[in-house]
Amino acid sequence: MKIERINESFVKCLLLCMISFLFAGGDAWSVTIGELKQLSVENSDVLNTARLSYVKERTDKRGLNAKPDDPYYLFQKIGQHTKVKVDAVVDGQGQRVKKITTDLRDVEKLLKDNDLPMEQKMNVSLSKSMVYENNYEMEFTQASVLGYDSVGLFAAPGPPRHSTRVLDFGTVEPRWLEEEYGAELREIERDGKQVTQIRFVKEGQARIEGVAEIDESLGYRFRNFKLFRDGKLVQEKVADDYRMVGGAVYPFSYVERFYDEAGEVLIETRYDIESAEFGVELSDEDFRLLIPEGARVMDTVLTKTTHTISGDRYMGIGDLFDIESRKIADEMIEDFGAEDIEVVKEEIARIFLPDAQSARKKGDEFVFDLGSSEFIKIRTEGDIEGEDFCSSLLQTGRGDIAWNGRLVVFGGSKFVGWAKSCKEGVEYSRNEWVGLCEFSENIKLPCSVLVIGRDGFNYKVVVERIEGDGIYVSVGKFDSRKTGQYHMLETANF
Repeated sequence: MKIERINESFVKCLLLCMISFLFAGGDAWSVTIGELKQLSVENSDVLNTARLSYVKERTDKRGLNAKPDDPYYLFQKIGQHTKVKVDAVVDGQGQRVKKITTDLRDVEKLLKDNDLPMEQKMNVSLSKSMVYENNYEMEFTQASVLGYDSVGLFAAPGPPRHSTRVLDFGTVEPRWLEEEYGAELREIERDGKQVTQIRFVKEGQARIEGVAEIDESLGYRFRNFKLFRDGKLVQEKVADDYRMVGGAVYPFSYVERFYDEAGEVLIETRYDIESAEFGVELSDEDFRLLIPEGARVMDTVLTKTTHTISGDRYMGIGDLFDIESRKIADEMIEDFGAEDIEVVKEEIARIFLPDAQSARKKGDEFVFDLGSSEFIKIRTEGDIEGEDFCSSLLQTGRGDIAWNGRLVVFGGSKFVGWAKSCKEGVEYSRNEWVGLCEFSENIKLPCSVLVIGRDGFNYKVVVERIEGDGIYVSVGKFDSRKTGQYHMLETANF
């Protein structure tokens, strides 16, 4: 556990409380709803990045949906009590999460004691590794029942709330502080100590009422929160063992309970935090998993196929997308003959793409838009070489390709592959918005590359001749009837 400098917002909170105390003539400290909202935002900023290790234990006492003679009865019974160890890396701002989950139950004994069909056996163990980023999820499961390692690529719309909620332990949800809930504050005495209580009510088909007791010394985090529906307790959260970590106060013990109509606990989830670091610097390497050679990839997003990984490698979602996109590009080039123009619905342009720096000095246009099949005008200031050049292109809001000694594919367009005949002579690099294709001196021309345009259509850009002041290219648009299966590529963010 890292103990670091105190968070500025926490200091502000303490100063605010002291000032309120003085002006109140020594009475209880006070804070307003507006100030609580601001503190909630500031605390979220501090806890925006984290490395966490914790044990999560869940007991579900609800009645089984399946009957004893139902094939799912034993599987549901096994799942009534789970206990896992989680090592997580969270980037709240970038909406990225990596979780390595280890099942702490005796899974081998569970499988031995319960005669389950294969499709249920493979889902008993909760041990797996997961990376979430940009609305996609990569899941790695080591060889167990199936006897081989597997990697799955899935679409996962929306932020990974199930993975980032651990950062919010002990905080009052901002939505409860909105005007529609009519939140009120009052000072009460609890065990001989003054405590600030938040109470909110929302009328509707059911009367929802929430009560939280927050502690000034904890930066106005709660120790206990209760939610009632028509006067009956339905949910309770208990936060305890608070410690100062990475500039923020954080509970190392957290319990969440749901109750039935009779007031009995239905579900209890307990979190015991073993280590925590907040406000840490993270990189792309923190969101990669070691995938062993031979692991089977099940791609449900791009290729909708399965294949195996060659060689041990660290992989993130972007790396997996690269592999799948290259696979599609190779298949497309092989299936549809990238060395000729027959599969192209129409050759839309044969152009000279000038060197951007030279063209700019002459006042010539140098950005080509695939969708409209024309050059477009852009405004640039200062030197447009290197990174400045890429930045200037992104500001245009239009266009797909340009040349500055390398073929640049930018903005909403995506470079996904090249013909096998010129593969050895192409060096490719990319960042989030720009792809760069650099051609060696001994490149075999013509060289065909596959590009998904800003408009979502597939284009073949054939580099026919490279000269000092630019390149000659022909551009063809693929027949969507033949290549429609590949248009799913436009949904990818990599």
